[in-house]
Amino acid sequence: MFKSLLIKMKSNTRLANVINVGLIVFLSLYVFSIPAFSGRAKLYLISYALMAILGLLIAIKYILYEKFSFDRRLLIVFLFVVEALIGTIIYSHEFRHWLTIALLFITCVIFYYSFCAIDKSRLVQKIIAYSLLVFGLYFAFHYRGAILKFNLDNPLGRDFDNVNTVGTYFSLGSSLFLYLALSADKKLGLLYVIPCGFMLFLGLFTGSRHFIITTGITFIATIFVAIKTKKWIALLVIAGVIAMFFAGIQLPQLAPLKERINRGLTTLFGIGNSKYDPSAVQRTIWPQYGYNLGSKVLLFGYGAEGFSIYSGIGTYSHNTYSEIICNFGLFGTLIFYTAFVLPLFLAIRSRKRSLSFIIVVVTFYIVKGFFGVYFASKDAYLMIALIMYLAKDIRLGNYVGFGVNSIAGNSYCEVNI
Repeated sequence: MFKSLLIKMKSNTRLANVINVGLIVFLSLYVFSIPAFSGRAKLYLISYALMAILGLLIAIKYILYEKFSFDRRLLIVFLFVVEALIGTIIYSHEFRHWLTIALLFITCVIFYYSFCAIDKSRLVQKIIAYSLLVFGLYFAFHYRGAILKFNLDNPLGRDFDNVNTVGTYFSLGSSLFLYLALSADKKLGLLYVIPCGFMLFLGLFTGSRHFIITTGITFIATIFVAIKTKKWIALLVIAGVIAMFFAGIQLPQLAPLKERINRGLTTLFGIGNSKYDPSAVQRTIWPQYGYNLGSKVLLFGYGAEGFSIYSGIGTYSHNTYSEIICNFGLFGTLIFYTAFVLPLFLAIRSRKRSLSFIIVVVTFYIVKGFFGVYFASKDAYLMIALIMYLAKDIRLGNYVGFGVNSIAGNSYCEVNI
């Protein structure tokens, strides 16, 4: 009886369509919920509920319509979870924080297989971009008073999360829309510049220097990879973007933001005559302290929250590279960044236009690593899942002399490395 019911369900095209629509809807809601609810007490449970529903839909999709095979590249993230446990057991004993990293692995797997189930790379990118845009609209409505007054004196975003974290979502969203605009096959795709500009505009209200630097460098990378066949045009566009930034920062309305930038430059490089910035001092000294602590347990690190505990500071170092060295040692660092480096290597060697966005993502997180800690952030695992999905059909053996000459075909979730 159960077998016959299963056969009927498999042959039901309406059910298949409902599941496909459900995947898109709940993936969109889940991505939206990350910036909207993850950093807010009790509301973060909404994000967990959406993740559970998305996971259930993926399971139904594979049981009824797809052949499941585990992508072994996801083991990279799993190995990071295992490695993080070693230092946690020996030193920090912060198993609650380690559990966060373990749950993020599950999140990464759910994202990856939702992308595989949808199996349209351009659509997946649009889903993420529009979900972040909807968060932007929610953010704009929530802070409508300050935004309408164009008040930059007090950074916005703390009702959702740390302002730098909120700035990350606007930076990712604007970079995604810029890429969609520049890589579109039709001129109509240039309309993506409108939501790109809107996300940039909202990012300014976070007052985050991290947002400005990360977005600026990521934009340069995006322009280069999207217009790489016309380098002079790319250079002109980049020059135009830089000129617009320096012209815009002179506006009276942006004076508070300009002052924050000047304080940082004065503190770090002695340029200008602004007051010293304690935040910039901390972001310079704490990473050095993290490297120093990490050098004493270089292989496995102090475990989850190791820097916070053993530094005596009580918080993170505001630098992913020092934090991950201190907490998880050389092994943890190498494992974690392999999740970025492997897709990047495949993207560069394959020279497929569809993989060029991987270069943008990796550039974003290389820069972001100097200003924040993201190995325990959902956005990083969302992007790891995305770049692994984009490179899913490319086998490493094609490029490193393993004697494998074919590229993976329709079995889109099976990878030999």
